[in-house]
Amino acid sequence: MTTINDYLKMSDSELKNISDDTISQMSYGIKYFDFGAAGIKATKRDWQIMEYLRNRLQAIEIKPTAKTGIRAFIECDCGHAVPRKLVMNASLGTSCPDCYDRMSC
Repeated sequence: MTTINDYLKMSDSELKNISDDTISQMSYGIKYFDFGAAGIKATKRDWQIMEYLRNRLQAIEIKPTAKTGIRAFIECDCGHAVPRKLVMNASLGTSCPDCYDRMSC
């Protein structure tokens, strides 16, 4: 397993090749790594690497999730088309919320 100390020794090209999954797995260490507590005399380059890793982690964490595409509409037995979430089962078949009372005899 790679540690933050290993990342500090990497070249720029090696850092860019780190996968998003690996960055996500190291999220706690990247967020909370403290040079003083680790007993490391940090160079300017070390701070730049940590800033780069934290920026990458932040970008990964705020990536938008994929939306489900076009909303699915269903044609009910009452004749209306409504979003799938609104379809109701009535005694005479499926209905929209507006027709539910009429379709439930």
